[in-house]
Amino acid sequence: MDKLIIRGGVALDGEIRISGAKNAALPILMGALLADSPVRIGNVPHLHDITTTLELLGRMGVTLTVDERSGVLIDPSTLTITEAAYDLVKTMRASILVLGPLLAKFGKADVSLPGGCAIGSRPVDLHLRGLEQMGAEIKVENGYIRATSGEGLKGAHIFMDQVTVTGTENLMMAATLASGTTIIENAAREPEVVDLAKYLNQMGAKITGAGSTTIHIEGVEKLNGTHYAILPDRIETGTYLVAAAITRGRVKLKDTDANQLEAVLLKLEEAGAKIEVGEDWITHLVHFCCSFTALRICSINCWIRACLVFIDALLTTKRELISAICSMGINPLARRVLPVSTTSTMRSAIPTSGASSIEPYNLMISTCWPCSA
Repeated sequence: MDKLIIRGGVALDGEIRISGAKNAALPILMGALLADSPVRIGNVPHLHDITTTLELLGRMGVTLTVDERSGVLIDPSTLTITEAAYDLVKTMRASILVLGPLLAKFGKADVSLPGGCAIGSRPVDLHLRGLEQMGAEIKVENGYIRATSGEGLKGAHIFMDQVTVTGTENLMMAATLASGTTIIENAAREPEVVDLAKYLNQMGAKITGAGSTTIHIEGVEKLNGTHYAILPDRIETGTYLVAAAITRGRVKLKDTDANQLEAVLLKLEEAGAKIEVGEDWITHLVHFCCSFTALRICSINCWIRACLVFIDALLTTKRELISAICSMGINPLARRVLPVSTTSTMRSAIPTSGASSIEPYNLMISTCWPCSA
């Protein structure tokens, strides 16, 4: 897809169900390799990376059944191959997450490096270093990680010198079947890490501290099959909320969790949005009111990005930029003049001259529409 053409001016209205979080689904699907019996995973999003993960598991001999209600039944007992080939791993870096489960459960794993035969420091070095501390023997040759665990993995005290989500998840999965206790310090704290820990505990693992910087895992002899639903996607939820706000829409988001979006909801309410929440739903009721509200754009940057309108014309003057912004219903009163891109798309406003830093701008934003109150 070269570009998105969005014709605005229409308020969003209606209800939509939020999908399961992809970043939680990938490690959970691969974590099924640790089980001795079938695992049923619900709320699996329909995305290309999910399809790639299922193909990867299928090539290993795992039996897969996909139903019509976003569910996948995984039987790892039929696995015959402990190799993740490059042609699949190269399309999805998260494929490295099969390394920990394969090594812990089957004692060996041959996993292609996500970037092939790379020279120098690799993004997966933290994974490998942690597994070596747990007793794994690892060789990297011909673009593959070839790992064995000999008499099995053993608990270790692992300090991550950089915070890594996939590294935390890989080591946490491997530690569930290691003998003794594993402590991971400076661990990632994302909700997806917490969801993986809940899933593994439901299978019989003993994990505490997920969501903090220190995770304790007491190894067990085996993990059992279970039925688990993946948590809702917080990024998708936030994207729809911002889209509803900037179009003065009324939108109800179902099958989501407001507890994951406290910071986003707070900023939207500060900007004048009216939000109601329930146990598994969030509703945006009215658009922003007329009062000027200070918003620090970076605080919801990851959701604002998803709502950017790309303008396929040269914005060569500041007047054109202001006119384009006003056409979307926003009155920009910036503390300083924003530079204008000279390319065919409206890029992020970053100073190109006469500025001492590229820190995010604090903008005063109000709507151009009359208040509904």
